[in-house]
Amino acid sequence: HRVRPLSRVIPSLVLRPEPFSLEDSVERPPQGGSPRRVASGERHLWRCLRAGDASRALPPTTAHLLALLACLLLPALAPAQAPAAAEGIGPFTIDTVQGTAIEARLLRRDGDDVWILRRLDASGQMVRTSVRVADIRRIRMPETAIPGILARIQAPDDRPQAVANLLRIEEMLAPYRDLPGVIADEAAFQRARLYESMSDYREAVQVYAALARQRERPELAAAATIRAGLCAGRLGQHSRALALLDLSRIDDQDVDLLSDALFARARALAAEDRHEEAVLTWLRIVVFHPTVRRGEPRSLEAVIPSYAALGEWPALALSLNALRQDYPDAEETARALATVAQAPWRDTLVAHTGIDLPEPPES
Repeated sequence: HRVRPLSRVIPSLVLRPEPFSLEDSVERPPQGGSPRRVASGERHLWRCLRAGDASRALPPTTAHLLALLACLLLPALAPAQAPAAAEGIGPFTIDTVQGTAIEARLLRRDGDDVWILRRLDASGQMVRTSVRVADIRRIRMPETAIPGILARIQAPDDRPQAVANLLRIEEMLAPYRDLPGVIADEAAFQRARLYESMSDYREAVQVYAALARQRERPELAAAATIRAGLCAGRLGQHSRALALLDLSRIDDQDVDLLSDALFARARALAAEDRHEEAVLTWLRIVVFHPTVRRGEPRSLEAVIPSYAALGEWPALALSLNALRQDYPDAEETARALATVAQAPWRDTLVAHTGIDLPEPPES
């Protein structure tokens, strides 16, 4: 008789059980065999085989047991596969609040659990397990990862590739970015700095704004907020720049950033016609940070239009004379003199102060 493959028999046994009686009866086997007493189950088997339907040849109880046994045994009989060492990202060292250090690769984030692939012993055997986020004190990541990317920038044309590499780090670590030690936000910050160096201030301010919203690293959020204000000023978004350039969030020791923030804030104030505040801010640079980022010459140049708007002609003349005396060959001095020579208020300045100025260019 034709018998169906096992893969088709087992589902049939489960889905189409045959009524089964425990009563004994007499049945004659095929091929003219002698009558004998057989169990009704054996009679049922012969009847189904004669009909060519082996799928119904076993009673339902046996069918269910075979199906269940197959489901249990097939996974066990399949060849076991060892976890691939390259699975996930890492390896990193996870320091726990319990004081243990786990060398592992990060597999995935599942809510308050981080699934990892950790090494059990020196034999190299790997096992998948999870660590509670609350139990993670720090994930130690290579300190040279980001500096290594930046060090490979030898020319302006290298910056787009560095941006792509930093973005790749961010994407890989995105599920874990709020965990202590994860460098995703640091990579984003340096990517935004590269955008600044490429004069892509619009892209930079978007990255900084996202970093400013995170609460896990307040120092990084504060720095991102200030740099977002600097970029907003470059884009002519003066109101937004003033809102972001909160000088109280700048470390007094970071004089370069403080000088840049003061200058950007003064420029935004002047653009908003708040010239008195702008003048005071520029003078703060001249008095307290004159040598930082060429603070004195660039502030003496920048303050001139505000002095003119306020009608402070003697102060304007003093700024021009200071530039000519202390920075005679500086670009700031040349630009300031050119600005004054072409200004509509040039003659007013001369009349009030008697300052010696170059003749305006002929029209």
